[in-house]
Amino acid sequence: MEWLTINNRRALHRKEHWALHKVEKGDTNTKVMIHGIRQAYEPIKTKYKYYLQLIKPFTVISAFVAVLLLSFYAKLPLYVGLTLSTAMALGQAFGQAVNQIEDIEIDRINKPYRPLPSGKLTEKEAWRFSLSLFVLSEAFVIYSPYYFVFVTILNLLAFFYSVEPIRAKKYIWSVLWMALSRGALPAFIVLGWNPIVLVVLTWVLAFQITKDFGDEIGDKIHGVKTIPNTLGKYSYVYMYSLLVVYSILILYFHLFNLLPTVGIGLAIPLLTKYRSITDNTYAWNLYYVGLFTIFILLLL
Repeated sequence: MEWLTINNRRALHRKEHWALHKVEKGDTNTKVMIHGIRQAYEPIKTKYKYYLQLIKPFTVISAFVAVLLLSFYAKLPLYVGLTLSTAMALGQAFGQAVNQIEDIEIDRINKPYRPLPSGKLTEKEAWRFSLSLFVLSEAFVIYSPYYFVFVTILNLLAFFYSVEPIRAKKYIWSVLWMALSRGALPAFIVLGWNPIVLVVLTWVLAFQITKDFGDEIGDKIHGVKTIPNTLGKYSYVYMYSLLVVYSILILYFHLFNLLPTVGIGLAIPLLTKYRSITDNTYAWNLYYVGLFTIFILLLL
């Protein structure tokens, strides 16, 4: 069912209230009407959660907080920090929604409970919702040509990560695509040329792959090459090798306050086999915790 307007919702409430009043007076024929009204109203109450599942709220909140913390570090005006972090969070939501739309067939194998493969949302509804997120993301930075251009680039990178003719995610080098679009570029937009951009790039390059653990079968069937389904157990060598590079960078740039994040990095690969309530592994959750910790420690 399509979204109902606020006036329609109010009308449904009034009709149900009137019908219940008649039942109290003994008019049992109106029970059928009540059932019909409740059936019409039920999708309104339930679809919200499916749209939320489509965007993975954990990643959206993560993007918002991360950019906001970076804006504090860069001493940007508060209104810039808030609008920029909101724009990037909406862009993150846009990318997540598009990815689920394009991965319906993969999710029928890996995650059949998601809103699209389970039939709780239609592709048309999901595309309409995604477009709304894109427009809102762009609107929040319309006041600045600089931020508008970079946010547009981020949104296009998110789009073509999942969509043909590029569909970067099907290639193993998509790890670099993600490290640039989810790590280096957002940090560069806020900080400009800064060693922290390289540090963030390395962290994301090392641990963004934790989202792919547990999805190896469906990804391989549909021709998506990831580090986990290509390197297998050597994925852990990949992560720990980049953690060494990350450690060298924070020492080289004298970012000693970031040393505690090395401990987080050591723990991440150990949790790749355990799936959390966020629809991904605990390793993926800890990867985001580590990213938060980087930005928080920068402020201390």
